[in-house]
Amino acid sequence: MGDRFHCSLVTMCILFLLNEWIKNILQKKLASLSTIWLCFFITIRLNGSLPKHIVEKFKKVKVRELDRISSCDNKKVKAEKYLELKRKYFKVYDIYLDKALYGPKWLKKREVATIVKEAIHSRDGKEYELIAYTIMSNHAHLVIFAYCRARFISLNK
Repeated sequence: MGDRFHCSLVTMCILFLLNEWIKNILQKKLASLSTIWLCFFITIRLNGSLPKHIVEKFKKVKVRELDRISSCDNKKVKAEKYLELKRKYFKVYDIYLDKALYGPKWLKKREVATIVKEAIHSRDGKEYELIAYTIMSNHAHLVIFAYCRARFISLNK
């Protein structure tokens, strides 16, 4: 419980600092409108870290909830409910992964975690800007900025 609380506080601090950093990045990087920066929170997991029957159960419930949300006429309420559903299922999956009750736990081994860490860092500054990451026994989380080049078409010919 103490570790989870500590992680939550650290996450909150990181997100606060990230928000400030985003503002600075956007002012500098988006000076030209041809580059769009996007922030991603990514979870990667080892195959088998969530049993298929659990994943299938979550999917069935999620599909029912999506059907219920899609019947909502108010677009704002629909968007809020959809975002709430995404957060709920992220939390459910993350709790199962954090418990590490199923599947391999190779990332617990220092030599394996080092390979993953080096792979994450090898792309930093090339394919994305690495903000933060954590590696656990069966999954890892990354917060990155990635950019895409956008072409703007003039409508005035």
